[in-house]
Amino acid sequence: MLDAIGDIAGGASTRRLPLDFSDPNFKTNKFAATAWITGFLGGVFLAIPLAIFALFRTPKEDRNSRDLAIGALISSFGWILVAALLLLTR
Repeated sequence: MLDAIGDIAGGASTRRLPLDFSDPNFKTNKFAATAWITGFLGGVFLAIPLAIFALFRTPKEDRNSRDLAIGALISSFGWILVAALLLLTR
């Protein structure tokens, strides 16, 4: 299997690609997944609180859920930036 960030980070990564979704231990935080989907679709006012809640609730070892929550925050702030730019250019 391929190492996700082991070559870049000096081999310290434990994540492997491709992810094995058939593994019964593979779990994703539902709040993080919902935050990512709503943040991607533009539901900023729902995505930001869900992502913050997911970050506080998810242990640091669960990198997949933390990455989804951080992605939700980034996409939400991207939508806020786009909305601000559209309002300022009018």
